[in-house]
Amino acid sequence: VGLYGVVLEAGILLSFTIFFGSFASPMMAVAFSIGLFLIGHWLDSLKYFAEKSDSVSFQYFAKVIQSVLPNLEKMNWRSLFVYSDAIPVKSVMMTSGYSVAWCVFLITVSAMIMRGRDLG
Repeated sequence: VGLYGVVLEAGILLSFTIFFGSFASPMMAVAFSIGLFLIGHWLDSLKYFAEKSDSVSFQYFAKVIQSVLPNLEKMNWRSLFVYSDAIPVKSVMMTSGYSVAWCVFLITVSAMIMRGRDLG
């Protein structure tokens, strides 16, 4: 199951890379994808800092970022696997749906962008 979480995460990252590649240069697409990987794993920390912050604008910014970008920590079951903790089936199913929804959305948007682009 730990490996399955890695595959789900890789699917989202690959979909984002294809999405970024549909309108940006290859180097920028890779840079955006690496940034998304880092931000996606830090969203739980961002939520924690936003809850502790007194700044209303920072709390609003954190909520917007959390709702726009995928939370890749949902698929991080590696530590549970190492400690032999049980991973609930409901969590696996919900995360699978979350991952597939992101992939379908991003591939659809990428296809629409590429359709409108003149490649000739």
